[in-house]
Amino acid sequence: MARIPCRTAAFTLIEVLVATLVLVVAIFGLVATLSYTMRQEADTREVSVAMNFLRAKVEEVRSQPFDDIFTYYSQGANRNFEVPGLDPQAGDPDPFAPHRVGEVIVGVINPRLLRVTVRASWTGLMGERTLDLETQVTDRTKEGF
Repeated sequence: MARIPCRTAAFTLIEVLVATLVLVVAIFGLVATLSYTMRQEADTREVSVAMNFLRAKVEEVRSQPFDDIFTYYSQGANRNFEVPGLDPQAGDPDPFAPHRVGEVIVGVINPRLLRVTVRASWTGLMGERTLDLETQVTDRTKEGF
């Protein structure tokens, strides 16, 4: 009787290495995607914090009497503000408040119209960021409005 060689089901070393390489590449891709998603989520949180605070500051400015807005927000102590949860940019040149990330900028368009820009500048996970919110404030007590 002749013996028939029996071949067992097994993987060769090359097959195991190729399968391991495929798994490593897939896991690396998943980890990179997860890391990027987490950074984007943190960045979105920072932008949301800044935007909510800027909206509140715009409402604060708009609630002031028109004649007082330019004078009040042109001073250093009132012009700058802190945004809790955000870190200032590294080279913040503001001598009045080096740890504040918010700024109110009031420009006069005409005697009855002001342009108010509220800005937040911070250093976040995605680097240095700046967000502006702009509005116009009119003097409704004068004729014509």
